[in-house]
Amino acid sequence: MAFDRGRRRLYTQNNNMKNQIAILAIATILLSSCGESGAKKVEKSEENANETTTPKTGPGKDLVFKLNETIQLGDYVITVTKIIDNAASPDEFSTPDKGNKFVAIEVLYENRTNDQQLNYNPFDWKLIDSDGYHYEMDMNSVKEPSLHDGTLNPGQKSRGWITFQTTKGAKNFKGQFQPDWLSNENVEVQLFQ
Repeated sequence: MAFDRGRRRLYTQNNNMKNQIAILAIATILLSSCGESGAKKVEKSEENANETTTPKTGPGKDLVFKLNETIQLGDYVITVTKIIDNAASPDEFSTPDKGNKFVAIEVLYENRTNDQQLNYNPFDWKLIDSDGYHYEMDMNSVKEPSLHDGTLNPGQKSRGWITFQTTKGAKNFKGQFQPDWLSNENVEVQLFQ
């Protein structure tokens, strides 16, 4: 009986160690695959389809792009395609707090890799107004289809809307993309003309 308890304890310890090693291996693979943190603007013309330009930045600097510019950040290819300032509520239950409004942005994710799955998440986005205030994603969805988290296989795309709740006077927004693995750079998309 004592032998069985000891064997069970040793088995549990071995499984815990295997799980820790697996988590460490996955983290190492993710960090090494995300080592290319410099964002690039992807040119849209067919002649330059394989060319990219790298913005002039240094470590820890913001990378600023414009609405409808396709951005490559490591293996991620993203485009913010539209913004609706003061978006209408779809029903009487989804209303902004008093003195606030809804702002929605449409985001397109593309997996242009040949052999990797890419995860995406609307919580990787924030909205920043001209006064520098940051707004988190709102749980209300005022425009469909809303963007949910998911995984893209090679060659797949996902497009959806992310809703934010801002003060009524907020304007001249920028969308900020910063997934968990991107530690020292912010990709910002200017959403106004």
